[in-house]
Amino acid sequence: MAEALETAVAGTGGALLGSTVTTVAAFATLSLSTFPPLRQLGMLVAIALLCSFVMAVFVLPSLLTLWVRYVGWEPTSPETKSSAPPSETEAMSDDGFDRRSETSGGGKRD
Repeated sequence: MAEALETAVAGTGGALLGSTVTTVAAFATLSLSTFPPLRQLGMLVAIALLCSFVMAVFVLPSLLTLWVRYVGWEPTSPETKSSAPPSETEAMSDDGFDRRSETSGGGKRD
């Protein structure tokens, strides 16, 4: 799990930094306004974006590492959880009813 976090942070850190810098710069230009509420809005949003960046790059990975260490994490294996729809034989119950979905017109199958 630690290796996965390192890879994720290293792979997305640059993109997050670039998007944060450009967005902060855009909102910081509002601080040049002569209208005080607009100036305050620009600074508030710029500061919030910087805080969000710090949280996403430093705090969240640390919290995930602590979560894994103290709570635990079990990866789901393909045998236990599958995102694929059930096959025809898996969807049929012992009584002959189609259990894939109640809205898909399931019912007694011929």
